[in-house]
Amino acid sequence: MPAHLEILGRLGLDKAIERKLALNYPSAPVEPKVMELFRFADKLTRSPGEMEKADVDRLREAGWSEAAIFDAVLVTSLYACANRFSAGLGLIADF
Repeated sequence: MPAHLEILGRLGLDKAIERKLALNYPSAPVEPKVMELFRFADKLTRSPGEMEKADVDRLREAGWSEAAIFDAVLVTSLYACANRFSAGLGLIADF
């Protein structure tokens, strides 16, 4: 969790929003389009085997472009890979 808070802080987000995003993103005051993207990334992270075409369709309906959806899948997948790599080696964030 410290890594997430650090990144959000560096993005210049308000501390209250930062904590909500890091600890309980559904409670964060963000626009519906952004929340749909958060839900998508969360499901891809926690339950990748349950992803369906409908998940991508909801992003399209929310107004996300094909390029943005591709980027979201790519970034979510890369972080999942990096997290598993770090966990497998017993690495700990140093900030």
